[in-house]
Amino acid sequence: MVISADQIRQLIPHRHPFNMLDQVVVISENQGEGHACWPENHIIFKGHFPEYPIVPGVLFIEAAAQTSAVLYKSTESNNSPDSIEVLAGVNQFRVYKPLYPDQKLIIDTRLKRVMQTAGTAKVRGTLDGELVFSATLLLSLQKVGQLENV
Repeated sequence: MVISADQIRQLIPHRHPFNMLDQVVVISENQGEGHACWPENHIIFKGHFPEYPIVPGVLFIEAAAQTSAVLYKSTESNNSPDSIEVLAGVNQFRVYKPLYPDQKLIIDTRLKRVMQTAGTAKVRGTLDGELVFSATLLLSLQKVGQLENV
């Protein structure tokens, strides 16, 4: 199943310029692929190495967290409007090669442990089949309007 940018906005609260995803391909309940691409005119490049535009690694993490949230919320049983999935931690984050404007990042996401209020996701970003980054994310499920310390 392919989740479009419009459908993504129905599942997670992020909006421009902080919505990182163009689409998410759901492979199974616990596996999916996020697609992200930052155009050369994206606001981030005005201040992040303006003479040498490169996608910041923190955006890889955010795009992976958003992919995980969309994947989690894409199932009927998890699509509660009164809760959101937030990033609670990042482990073993590594960047293997740079990503430049207008390059399409594919984020392979595998939800590993999903409990009532928390879970983990193994994520890997690739460009044309080459590894760009990898990490393990800790995710926390929070009630809307009642965000606690995570």
